[in-house]
Amino acid sequence: MGVGYDRFSNYHIIDPHNSVLQTAAELGTFGLLIFGLGVAMNFASMVTLRRRARAAGEFELARWASCMVGANLGALTGSKVTSWSHGFLWLLSNALNAVLHR
Repeated sequence: MGVGYDRFSNYHIIDPHNSVLQTAAELGTFGLLIFGLGVAMNFASMVTLRRRARAAGEFELARWASCMVGANLGALTGSKVTSWSHGFLWLLSNALNAVLHR
């Protein structure tokens, strides 16, 4: 069990400096599983979109999907050294994912 969303600072002076650790500490094992599934689903969705767009000849959409894969990889790499797992970038990425799938 975690201490609750955005409550880690109530128990510790410094942040965990890692999104995975922060998610586990705040939301517990189940929250960490949900976080991981969300990240994995976002990547899988963008890769699928890129593949389908290329097959349909929609090369501009395929480039956008490739850019989103790269941006997500950068965000995931950055989340290993910063604690912003619930940050705006993940929300923006999922929103763009939904828009591009239309």
